[in-house]
Amino acid sequence: METSPQPQIMRLQAQARQLVAAGAWDQAVVVFEQLAVLSGDDIDAHINHGNAHRHAGQLPAAVAVLARTYRRAPQHDRARAALVDCLRVMGDLDQAAAIQSEALVQTGTVAGWQDLGLLHLDRLAPSDAIAALDQGLALAPDEPTLLRDRGLAHLMAGRFDTGLRDYRARWRLPGWSPLRDTPPFPWLGDQLPANNAPILVVGEQGLGDMVMFSHALKTGAVANPIHLLVDQRLVGLMRQTHPWLRSVASKLADPAHAAVAGWMGLIDFAGLVATDTGHDWPARRPSLQLTQPPPDRPGRDRPLIGVSWLSLKPDVGPLKSLTPDALQSVLALEGADFISLQHGLDAAALARWDPHRRLQPAPVEVTQDIQGLAQILCGLDGIIGVSNSTIHLAGALNVPALLPVHRGQRQLWYWAHVDQQHRSRFYPSVEIWRPPLAGRWDGLATRARTWLYARRHPAADLTARQNLPTKGLP
Repeated sequence: METSPQPQIMRLQAQARQLVAAGAWDQAVVVFEQLAVLSGDDIDAHINHGNAHRHAGQLPAAVAVLARTYRRAPQHDRARAALVDCLRVMGDLDQAAAIQSEALVQTGTVAGWQDLGLLHLDRLAPSDAIAALDQGLALAPDEPTLLRDRGLAHLMAGRFDTGLRDYRARWRLPGWSPLRDTPPFPWLGDQLPANNAPILVVGEQGLGDMVMFSHALKTGAVANPIHLLVDQRLVGLMRQTHPWLRSVASKLADPAHAAVAGWMGLIDFAGLVATDTGHDWPARRPSLQLTQPPPDRPGRDRPLIGVSWLSLKPDVGPLKSLTPDALQSVLALEGADFISLQHGLDAAALARWDPHRRLQPAPVEVTQDIQGLAQILCGLDGIIGVSNSTIHLAGALNVPALLPVHRGQRQLWYWAHVDQQHRSRFYPSVEIWRPPLAGRWDGLATRARTWLYARRHPAADLTARQNLPTKGLP
């Protein structure tokens, strides 16, 4: 008499749940593999096996399992979604987009077209993204998430007026507005009120975006008096840089706001100013300044370089952040000293990232003391950092910076805009480097060495700097 495998499957499922709860993914992989074998044609069991490899950090193995599963059941939505998502995390964006597109030939859905559009944004292919999102909008013409994402695609492509028009659909999404309470005055969209009435300009989407688009707040940008609402940590710096603003506050309850006729987002205001005044947008100019001069740089033989390597945001942090090996390859470069500008790490965590103690500790808490961080940045010879508020602050203060950034960061459309020297069109002092292999940081040390050489030899020819020795700095 043949024995049913069901009791063994139930025992293994219970064991798998315990291992997952304990975060023991290496052991869980073995159990999920046994479950997949015992479950035969149960596609969900094979998907769980592949996802276990992914959580264990075994991405090639995860893709292999999920690809076999998808070939067995190409109509299974969860199998396709798991494979596409794993390919995206691994950096194989072209293959992920091809699989998603293939599925949509059979049954095109709003969610499917949106996912394909976002994958094309990850690929830095805005025209393909717009085509996919247009298909979704044909099925749901007024869907705000589709309009928002198409706006990002147009912005990435450099169609700023069109992009901002679509991107304003973000204000219709639940929880998007930075005004937590219902304001006592209307949203202006992109229209200034008549009679030069005062307006409230609202910073949004984190410190980095507030810094990036603050260039639009220059004196005389519009005839309307401007009140600015920003994160508390930026209030002092914005008051220093823009003393002509009617008020700068971090809370809507500020008494000065009683006179305003309405409000608009800072990104929308930046686009409005560029359109109305004929100024270039994005603006290639530093947008922040310090009223107190930074401390004099002491005479030193070696450049002092700030380093910031982690983003702690759960949604995009893993794609932004350097790996331990990539960080060590930078810190191993000779001829420079390094100071940590990384936030969110205690002393023990910093020691794990920097076992050879190449990093000097920052003298301020970089996420809270923004003015102190600005003073430090202005005293450095440069910064190597991933996309976070520190790199935005460095760019706005005209501090030389090297920004390593992968494809796969769909929200960061602005880093797609570079000149022939790979300098950001938003920040002339920021050089952007994209690794040749998606999902990996191979070549970062070589690029950082070239960049460091330029800090010591600003007039050196770029061609000569690309032929540096493999160790040390001249």
